[in-house]
Amino acid sequence: MTPADLVAMLEGYRLPTGTEAELNRAVRSLFERRSVAFEPEALLFKGEPVRSADEIPKDDWEQVGPLSLQLIKNRIDFLVGRTGLELKVDGSLQAVTSQLSRYAQADRVDALVLLTTKLRLCRVPPMLNGKPVVVALCSRGIL
Repeated sequence: MTPADLVAMLEGYRLPTGTEAELNRAVRSLFERRSVAFEPEALLFKGEPVRSADEIPKDDWEQVGPLSLQLIKNRIDFLVGRTGLELKVDGSLQAVTSQLSRYAQADRVDALVLLTTKLRLCRVPPMLNGKPVVVALCSRGIL
């Protein structure tokens, strides 16, 4: 599946826009219904393990599971083939761009798709570290 195909599929469904956890569950369900092969919380490269709940954003607690050593910082929400899919319902453009730039350094990723509920995050650069970045916008579940 190409990044453009992934964007078309995501924008073709009503997706929740409340929390990242809700959006994550909906995308996972969509992939399962459409028989899309995916790897959730895909480890892109080794990093520093998370050792305490204080290091994990509260919105991510549900996705993390047990607080045994997790490599949150270097995990992308989904890997679909060699396309990384990151979900964002909040955050600054600078923070999201920095995160995507880090992910674009991974050998496992040929392209990135940002699925966001925020119009301001649609301004991420179209290329990061030589890899294309495409944005899918879900707007209050209407798309």
